[in-house]
Amino acid sequence: MYITSIPLLLSSKVKENELRILVKKNNVEYSYGEILANSKCVKSYIEGANIPRGSHIGICLNNGLEFIYCLFGIWLSGRVPVPLPYNHSELELNNAIKFHDLAYVLSQKQIEQIDFTVADDGYETEAEACESTNELALLLPTSGSTGNPKTVMLSHGNIISNAIAHGKKANLKNIGSILITMPMHFSSTIVTQILSCIIYRTTLHILEYPIFTRKIIDLVNKEKIAAIAAVPTTIYLLIDEYNKNKVKLHSFELIIISGASLRTSAAEILRDICPNADIVITYGLTEASPRISMMARGERKLSSGKPVENVEVIVKEDDNYETNGRNKIGRIYAKGPNIMMGYYKNEKLTRQIMKDGWLDTEDLGYIDEEGDLHVVGRNKNIIIVGGINVYPEETEEFYLGFDEIQEIIVISISDQTYGEAPVGVVRVREGHSITTQDLTRMAFGKLSVHKIPKKWIFSDDPLPKTVTGKYQRNLIKNMFLNTDRRQYE
Repeated sequence: MYITSIPLLLSSKVKENELRILVKKNNVEYSYGEILANSKCVKSYIEGANIPRGSHIGICLNNGLEFIYCLFGIWLSGRVPVPLPYNHSELELNNAIKFHDLAYVLSQKQIEQIDFTVADDGYETEAEACESTNELALLLPTSGSTGNPKTVMLSHGNIISNAIAHGKKANLKNIGSILITMPMHFSSTIVTQILSCIIYRTTLHILEYPIFTRKIIDLVNKEKIAAIAAVPTTIYLLIDEYNKNKVKLHSFELIIISGASLRTSAAEILRDICPNADIVITYGLTEASPRISMMARGERKLSSGKPVENVEVIVKEDDNYETNGRNKIGRIYAKGPNIMMGYYKNEKLTRQIMKDGWLDTEDLGYIDEEGDLHVVGRNKNIIIVGGINVYPEETEEFYLGFDEIQEIIVISISDQTYGEAPVGVVRVREGHSITTQDLTRMAFGKLSVHKIPKKWIFSDDPLPKTVTGKYQRNLIKNMFLNTDRRQYE
């Protein structure tokens, strides 16, 4: 049967696997049939509230079964889910309601009003909930709810194609269970974890936020969980715990990294912690549903891998010229059935980023001689030193290879001679000491002179990050270049 919508996909998978365990949380198991039945309770609640079909409904919940029930309940009812961070402030939530034209928001208060004791345990769903793969299925905010919000519109076809492609490349059909550590309102969690695992019969283990490292380790070792999907920050915390207590995770067969690249040095330690696991680094963005490329299972060379099924990737030096040969840095473009419908209420920005069906990722990278994609940074992060492009991520990767360095971010300052110059903001690892002269000597003869920071700033506190573990470069720049904090020429 050709699957045209997520409700039909869910129905077909429940029909095949009604009694199979789909989710495990707090030592309780939930089958495919139970998940669908409880989702139908949410559907009935929505219909009882007389919310018109096609309306946008917000989900503001922590990681948990209730999030899954609401997500599928909204889809089953023929409405459009809009997942939001569960810790939104009142102001942020009100702004999100207004911008996304939300007819209703499902939060913990509403969940408590739903009667889950009258669940319909049949697996049939209403086919009329969606008639076309091109219909809007999901609105995903990708930036702040104040100022200029940016929200991605994904169709049923976008999501289904990407969930299938990701699961196939990760070989999830041979993975018994996976631990969700990322927020459920992320595209990566919804598409490549929840939906991919439903398709490929992989049991989901769920942890609520806040998620502590020790909690992950204890659950994995107790349940013998086979895989984890995580951002690099979670991996670095696991490495810190390993350095303290030497706890290994032998049950892992697969570690999927999303949100940012993993340091080479960290990957080597991770292989010691999880000796039976394949490390798979992925690349994507919400606008691509999100998966664009990923490493194949068993590969050891770190990269962003090759494109997933039905997705094309090119690297261009400018708007009209596709790079010839390999290893030439340019702007990354992607094309495929996973590429978004556009930005909600922003046709101008959609036209800017979508060109002849190609999505301009605004990321920089290159394709090597083996056809693997390497992402070197964001176009907006480039520092131009005397006409030479400096990619701060390259300098950061170099310094993170030293034990003394806990964190480093390279930002730019104006320079009368060169136009711009790099500045390194460093947090030294506890128990170590280092000087600006030491930092410069580390790179001398190993990095080109223009890549070595001209100025160093030391921070005693962790550098601010987003929830996905990405450094907030603009915030860091404002914090440190406009203060007196331990700044050295």
